[in-house]
Amino acid sequence: METNQVLLNWIERSEKNCLRIEILGRLNEENASKATARWKEEFSSTLKPEEKANIICNCLNMTGYDTEARKQWQQTISDLKSQIGYLWVITDSNVIRIAANTMGLLTKFKIKTAKSESEVTEQ
Repeated sequence: METNQVLLNWIERSEKNCLRIEILGRLNEENASKATARWKEEFSSTLKPEEKANIICNCLNMTGYDTEARKQWQQTISDLKSQIGYLWVITDSNVIRIAANTMGLLTKFKIKTAKSESEVTEQ
């Protein structure tokens, strides 16, 4: 499996659409650009304009991120926040948890963190 990649797939959770994003390795500018473009495309092609989807971003295998990648991620959250129900970041890294909370403050969107996907709730 290639390192430094982002995988996206739709799952159903509690009978709702949920986009599961898994980041493997380092989130760099190149793979962030590809992933955010696909994220926007998935929302555009799957959701009606007034419809919301939940997001689970699994960062357990993420080793770090570049500043430009973080900025692209923040911009995508801002662009799509009217279509995001909730956004969970799964990580056991304090650095990634702090970055997720900071992104939440900057985008004015509540981002929740957990250490495993089994901790994710519909709140």
